[in-house]
Amino acid sequence: MNDSEINITDTPKIAETNLAPTPKKPNKWLKIGLLGVAGLVIVGGLVYAGYWYGIKSSKLRTQSSKPELKIQNLTPTRALISTPIAIFDPTTDWMTYTNKKHGYLIRHPNDWLVYNEEKWESDNEVSLCNPAASGLMENSSILSRKDLGRCVGFYVWESWPGEFIINFNEERWSNFPYILGKEKGEIIEISGITAVKYPFTEKSELPRKQATRIYINYSGKGYFIEFLQTDKEGNYDSVYDQILSTFKFLD
Repeated sequence: MNDSEINITDTPKIAETNLAPTPKKPNKWLKIGLLGVAGLVIVGGLVYAGYWYGIKSSKLRTQSSKPELKIQNLTPTRALISTPIAIFDPTTDWMTYTNKKHGYLIRHPNDWLVYNEEKWESDNEVSLCNPAASGLMENSSILSRKDLGRCVGFYVWESWPGEFIINFNEERWSNFPYILGKEKGEIIEISGITAVKYPFTEKSELPRKQATRIYINYSGKGYFIEFLQTDKEGNYDSVYDQILSTFKFLD
């Protein structure tokens, strides 16, 4: 064999190579992103389901907590109209005593008695307790809740059997409204006319009954009203104020 001849059999074999393309490895950050999206979808679904479950449960609790309502057939009524409440005046049905001679009227409870000049002159069962008081009796009227019997007079304003007295004086009260000197009086109105009221107290000048006094000047004349007290602090039966509220001059 010539040296120039090549022995094919002696030629080294080239190793066979797998020429198929090698697959690329997936990106790890893509996996993480996909997993994150999937997690969000799952969490959102759970939240959504929980939300609707909570609403449904709340409705069921609300419906179960409502009291059972009974339906009744109600007859329609007229709307109520508010009307003012009338204030009861106990003096409306009282008896009225009118003294035309001295120009006034006054109401008193129906079971009270009136002792006046006319009764003293016409009723033989009624007489004066003290002849010295006859001048005072002519101008006085006494209201009393009890029968005074034969003795209806009084003496120098110190005592009298009635509870409520009205006296008429031909002259006006001088120094009005300072009638009782240093005693403290209260200015009030009687029948729309200014009057002065003196309660009886421990400091009141004597002689004097335990009674409240009221002085009024009207039409050139003097009027005097007096009623008994329950103590020496000016307290008295409220019925006297009710009687006093009905006093009116005739002209």
